[in-house]
Amino acid sequence: DADVRPKLLARVPAKRWNGLYSVRVSVDVGSKSLTGVFLVDSGAAMSVMSPTWLEAQGVTAEMVEMRGAPPRKIYWAGGAAFAKVGQVFETRVGGMKTPLREFLLLDAELFMPPDSAGSCCDGILGSDFLREFAVEFRTEEPYSLEVWPRAGFNWGPERAWLEASVLPTGDLVSQGCVLEQGKSKVRGGRWDTGSDSAIDLHRPSARLASGSKGDW
Repeated sequence: DADVRPKLLARVPAKRWNGLYSVRVSVDVGSKSLTGVFLVDSGAAMSVMSPTWLEAQGVTAEMVEMRGAPPRKIYWAGGAAFAKVGQVFETRVGGMKTPLREFLLLDAELFMPPDSAGSCCDGILGSDFLREFAVEFRTEEPYSLEVWPRAGFNWGPERAWLEASVLPTGDLVSQGCVLEQGKSKVRGGRWDTGSDSAIDLHRPSARLASGSKGDW
């Protein structure tokens, strides 16, 4: 029934880097509205802004830092680090207002796309953004993210989709993901849109798989 289909909130144009996606994000800091390019990385539990990007537009990191907030550890596709927490007045993705207000302040080496010598991005949209919505990554040109309401989301029988849950660490995981090789199975997967590898299988999982022999 078309009347019960989800209503599209935003269609966000994206650039695709060998499987990675980046989109334009606007943040309001004081009287300034800043627009930058952010990598969409579900492997980062919290979104990130580059202090260098802020300072290039006349906003110092101290202007957005949350006083008294302890540094937090952030993991992403390229590594891990501790970063200070910053706060903005409003964040918009594709013109759509989002509840995202807090960012970690970090210049991360991952802002180097696979096929470019220049800087890819001014920040990261992490799983704190993704878990607020149902987000479809369009894989055909023109590339985009299609953003839908999360509450009651269901494509219906004509389109397959998997439920994902959020761990206390912020990781997006799904028990519906199953890897099979012969009689061997590994169930459960962590979604990582910040990696251009199709599948990364941890060796302990391969060893624990029932009937597993040799490499996966």
